[in-house]
Amino acid sequence: QLLFNADATVKGAELEWTGLPTDALEISAGVSYLDTNVKDVADSNGLVKDREMVLAPEFSLNAMARYTWSLSSGSALAAQVDGNYNTSVYFDNINAPGTKQGSVALFNARLSWNSPGDRYEVAAYVKNLTDEVPLNYAFDLSGQLGYVQQSYHPPRTYGVSVGMKF
Repeated sequence: QLLFNADATVKGAELEWTGLPTDALEISAGVSYLDTNVKDVADSNGLVKDREMVLAPEFSLNAMARYTWSLSSGSALAAQVDGNYNTSVYFDNINAPGTKQGSVALFNARLSWNSPGDRYEVAAYVKNLTDEVPLNYAFDLSGQLGYVQQSYHPPRTYGVSVGMKF
């Protein structure tokens, strides 16, 4: 679908907070609200109505907690968990049902060691802890080719990383 300069209204608010309850603990959280409305969008059948904007969840939440232990050698060990939640979104401007992703929550974890002076880091991580596999994007090609093409987020992944600052 081709869409030119559609009238739209967007209202929203965002709040972020970061705190250090102790020298070793960092916590952050955020929430956002969006109310979107694109006026007079026609679908493939010619039905004209107001639609939601693409990739615009009504609510989004995120949080992170990281605890760092300073070791006697001058190095540091840190454990972190983080996550985010989004309410449903559409991947096209006509809000076709096949391009809608329902609400999604994704969580990650990380354990890292940093050398004295922070020059080297070794970390182990797990992304998508709960192994959710939500849509990453979708294209409604049902009018032209008879199907909806969908792309998904990766499943649970884990690994190790090594880094050096120079």
